[in-house]
Amino acid sequence: MKKLFAFILFVEIAFFTSPAQSAPSLPASSGDYFQDLGVVNGGIRMVNVTETTCIEAFQKSNDRYRLVYDGWKRRNENVVTEMQNDFESLPKFWATLDPRSAKFSLQNWPLIQKGLKMGDENTKQQLLAQDKKHLRATCDAVASSLADQTRDFDRYYANLLPTIRRGPPVPVAQANSNTTTFVPTITTSRPVNPGDAASSSVPPEK
Repeated sequence: MKKLFAFILFVEIAFFTSPAQSAPSLPASSGDYFQDLGVVNGGIRMVNVTETTCIEAFQKSNDRYRLVYDGWKRRNENVVTEMQNDFESLPKFWATLDPRSAKFSLQNWPLIQKGLKMGDENTKQQLLAQDKKHLRATCDAVASSLADQTRDFDRYYANLLPTIRRGPPVPVAQANSNTTTFVPTITTSRPVNPGDAASSSVPPEK
């Protein structure tokens, strides 16, 4: 059996739910390209999921939520595009491995994409499982964090980006089929926490 070298898509819940006025604790790099790429792309996916979930759940808040998310997207467009392109380029990297590993990895790419979509749906359902009061607190806390430019991804993930930008490790020629391959797996770090939205910079809905 081939061993899988897994990277984990961590959802940085603390980033989204801690008060925006407090200085965020910057994540440390693992030193591993795949894990750090998974962390940043997990953050991007979390933003996308909370955007659609909160806007759908609170129709009267559409304008104020959209304003925050649109501003975040404009400021983070370059780093988001870069990280998404790196992730989507993983099959090209796998193709440089030995033929057996490359075939095994590439065959799993559709399963990886399916798993990511399932993860997004699970995150959405976790959010919607909260009562309205706690969901509102979560949505306001996320919006507050995204409005804080010190939490833009080029700053918040400043320790991880250099590792990612060095690129994936150069494949080492494998001598037999019992080799390590670079296939992502997806896990969830912990359930969504409503957090503390008391200091949210988003104005209360009237």
